[in-house]
This record gives sequence, structure tokens and C-alpha cells, in this order.
Amino acid sequence: MSEATADLQPLVIAAINATGPRKVEEVEDGDEVTLVEETEENWVGRVGENARLIYSLINDDQSPVVKAVGRLSEAVKYVANVVEVKKEKSSNRAIVTLETKPSKKNPEGSETVRTDRFDDGGRPMASKARSLVGRRVLVFKYMESATDGSGRDFRILVDIKDLGEAREFDE
Repeated sequence: MSEATADLQPLVIAAINATGPRKVEEVEDGDEVTLVEETEENWVGRVGENARLIYSLINDDQSPVVKAVGRLSEAVKYVANVVEVKKEKSSNRAIVTLETKPSKKNPEGSETVRTDRFDDGGRPMASKARSLVGRRVLVFKYMESATDGSGRDFRILVDIKDLGEAREFDE
């Protein structure tokens, strides 16, 4: 196997997984039903289409998938309790209030993070956060700079994982 082929193996495996097994259809002929399996040629064509899609998603810096994975890999992770989720009309985002362990930097043990704008895909994250009110969670927070040149940074919620019932933080 050539080095180039070996480098493409993970992509091909991902495309095969995305495609799934060959399709099987029931064909009725009067009273008889026959199972007909998709041809290998058709299946390989579907694998190829998925490989092209995966490759283009990976190699496009503007791809929402690449951006999401990049933000997630740079996110700060910490444990918190979800207190409240409100829609901020002025920014078309959700504001998530979190209870965290008090620290020197955050003595009151409260932090707010924002979702992405609802028109940029933030609505599902807002719904997920809302479903976790009263729960302990693992927060993935990404710091995003304002695009208006003000130099401000915003705390953006890029993922949140349920860790069970909310409980007090040990001092």
C-alpha cells in the first residue's frame, strides 16, 4: 500500500461508515416478495460521494464543521450548575447563567455564557442548555473576540454535557 493510499484510509473508513451497508429492497411480484441487494457499483458510488463530502468539509476553513471542531478543541472546560437560560433579544442569542465554584477570579461563583446567534445555529445549543436547568454540567466555553473592533471578548457556549443533578460546590 502506498503512503498516499495509507493517508486516505481514515477518510475512506469514515465514508464507508457514513454510507452504511448496501441497501436491501423488497420487490413484490404478485404474491412473491424478493429481497434485492444494491449493486456494489451503486454502493461504491455512494461511498465516493460521502468521501468527497467529508474531504471538502475537512479542507474548507470556512466550513461550519471545521469551525465547530476548532472552537471545541480550543474551549476551556469546567463544571457548573445551570441556573437559568434567557433569550437576549438585542443579540438574538441565549444567555446561560451558571453557578460555578467560587474562586479568586470569580468570588461570587456565577458566570454567564452566550450561545451563538440563533440565525447562526445557536438555537439547538440554547434548547440543550434550557433542558439542563437544575443540572450539573461540563461546560465547553470558547472566547470569541468582538468583530466591531472594540477589543471585547465574549464567552461562547460551544458544548455542554449533563453530569447529573446539580449540587453545591465545596468551598
